[in-house]
Amino acid sequence: MGWGNSSLWGNDDFERLSEKIWEKTGIRLSLSTLKRIWGRVPYKNFPNNATLNALVGFLDYGHWRDFCQTHPVKDENDPVGQEPAQISSVIPAPDNKNIFLRPAWLWSIARIVIASFLLLGVGSWLLHKSVSRKQPPDAANFSFTSRKVADDLPNSVVFNYNASSAKDSKVMIQQSWDSSRRETIDAKGRQHTSIYYFPGYFHAKLLVDGQIVRQTPVFIQTKGWKGIIGKRPVPIYLKAEEIRQGNLMGISDTLLKEKLNSSEFSGLGVRLANIREFPGINADDFILETSFRNTSTVEESLCRRVEIEIIGTDNIIMIPFSTTGCISELNLFTGDTLLKGKEHDLSAFGCDFSRFQQMKCVVNNQLLKIYLNKQLSITLPLQKTLGRIVGIRIMFEGAGQVQQVGIETPNKIAYNLME
Repeated sequence: MGWGNSSLWGNDDFERLSEKIWEKTGIRLSLSTLKRIWGRVPYKNFPNNATLNALVGFLDYGHWRDFCQTHPVKDENDPVGQEPAQISSVIPAPDNKNIFLRPAWLWSIARIVIASFLLLGVGSWLLHKSVSRKQPPDAANFSFTSRKVADDLPNSVVFNYNASSAKDSKVMIQQSWDSSRRETIDAKGRQHTSIYYFPGYFHAKLLVDGQIVRQTPVFIQTKGWKGIIGKRPVPIYLKAEEIRQGNLMGISDTLLKEKLNSSEFSGLGVRLANIREFPGINADDFILETSFRNTSTVEESLCRRVEIEIIGTDNIIMIPFSTTGCISELNLFTGDTLLKGKEHDLSAFGCDFSRFQQMKCVVNNQLLKIYLNKQLSITLPLQKTLGRIVGIRIMFEGAGQVQQVGIETPNKIAYNLME
């Protein structure tokens, strides 16, 4: 592929590879399957035939069996290569007539000498490579912890680490799941600081030659609801009074135009985030309800997307909405399942934003159910827990309003997040 070391690939790279395999073979390999093949997800079983056929089909083989016949696996007890030719088959039999003066004889001797030197050289090189090849880093030889320096945004984090055993290796710190948020550090150092502009629950990573050896949690909280305009490279924070609109909460197009000096909002993520602990809420048994609408015009934001995110210490649920004509661009993520609008019918997540949309998300008995305007949109199994719920985030493409946000574990505890 020419994409560099696969240990540095991110989710986008595996998604691109999945698309390319599909285009060439007509077989769809999921993101999780490819990550298992590449060792990014623990998996002890052998891939099934459909997976193998897709992989070798991408390499222009008709079938996995064709590939195996072309590249047979030798038994470990068999000789690795052919036995060297006997000298008698290389040097012609002497005819006792001044054989040392014959050019052919001299050339044969020269070939043997050259071949010997080459074999010795290659053998020495292979021996050197086998001895000097780096062993995978042992996590037990590394330490990695984090400490926030503030209780507000932005927030710098001090990472204390010990990577002294990683000699002649590339050592990096990655802020979160996003592989683009990596910084190279000194293996002989002890401390490194990073700045976090957005709130959330992150798993920072210490990497050695692209392999994760240690992780540490970074919990950046908010004090109530925080409005953030996702401008690059540095976001814009909004005051509490700027996101309160009477009994509603939101960000108006007038305010956005003033902050951005632009009336084009397509592709712009505007967040309302409430990141904190919710004591008593069971991440395996809860109900989240909210009503929202995107208030941008079609001229300001073509698809007027909205995304509801439920953030856990171990995972995240991301529920997308848009105008009905844009459902092809939506992606629904449940922590262990990714449903793309280009591959699945997500028309149940299309909205009429001329009125508020009522959403209810129910997690119970390892099932996720999502309702829109009291109609069941989807039911999905949940194999991975969220851990502890530590945040709710509502993101608009452009301007938007929220009328209600509440989360509860039935018969135990409830939070009205609009108070």
